Amino acid sequence: MYADLFWNWLEKVASPSADVSRLASFSPEYLRMKDYLRAHLVLLGELKDNPVMMENKKDMEVLVSLYELMMQFRTTVSIIGSMLDKVTLIVLSKKVLSRRSKIARFLYKPDVWKEPEDDWSNNSQGAVNSGHGKAKENNKGMKNKGGKKGKK
Repeated sequence: MYADLFWNWLEKVASPSADVSRLASFSPEYLRMKDYLRAHLVLLGELKDNPVMMENKKDMEVLVSLYELMMQFRTTVSIIGSMLDKVTLIVLSKKVLSRRSKIARFLYKPDVWKEPEDDWSNNSQGAVNSGHGKAKENNKGMKNKGGKKGKK
């Protein structure tokens, strides 16, 4: 799975024996992981800006913290050459990994990785009626502005 590759890569970077010099190159692995990081940042940013999915304030704090850490990580990974700081990468990787279990339920819900325009389809009649019979139909006629009942 796409997400598993990202987290496995972070675990490798968090290892003290990791060879971070490869991160300074433009290897296919580096470019792929940079794309995964970017995709996670976009998703975290959208979740952060749309807090409807958050159950409580603590969830939002974890999400914002993870977003900020991943931004720092991206900046650190973007440094090319001998200036790449292995210790900083390890520390940031471990911090990001420590928040994974707290935020995974938001990041990996089946509908989270949809294209933005797909979100509008969640308001369709089919999505509304998929509430397993919890919604009740209004059988009363509609009243017009004059107070008289009209056709449904």
